[in-house]
Amino acid sequence: MKKLNICVTILLFMLFQSCTESSNPQALKPDEQTVKIDFHCSFKEHLNTFTHKLTKDLVIDGTITIDFWLTKAEQRMILAKADTIDFFNLPDSLNWADDDSIHLAISPDPGIQYLRIQAGESDKTVYWNIVNSYAEEFGRLQELTSFIISIIMAKPEYKSLPEANGGYD
Repeated sequence: MKKLNICVTILLFMLFQSCTESSNPQALKPDEQTVKIDFHCSFKEHLNTFTHKLTKDLVIDGTITIDFWLTKAEQRMILAKADTIDFFNLPDSLNWADDDSIHLAISPDPGIQYLRIQAGESDKTVYWNIVNSYAEEFGRLQELTSFIISIIMAKPEYKSLPEANGGYD
């Protein structure tokens, strides 16, 4: 009977440990970030998988920063989309095409935006501000940035963040 009690105690302890580890998000080891991204968009939105952080702009309520990782599958999808739009061969900055282009003004100005992707030997950063939306390179870049944003917004970590309060005008 004493051996049975010891066995039951050990089994209960092991069961308790396994439940605790699997339900604790800190116990889960995130995927290695082999495709690293540093992406600043809008006013204060920022994804940086180099430092494993995501900052969401809550506008009136400031910002909130959380630990954040992309899965291997998400990293592969982003890299595939970057290859599809030829991201690593885009110009380093996207400015007005020429003086005859249509100029837009956004107020308040969200400032310089950028996207950096590092994968293996490839490391590219593209900067842009208010650009000619008819520029072919900008359209391709917008396709990639929208894709990255959709991945971020679909993750439970992002969905659990508070909603933005207010807006920019």
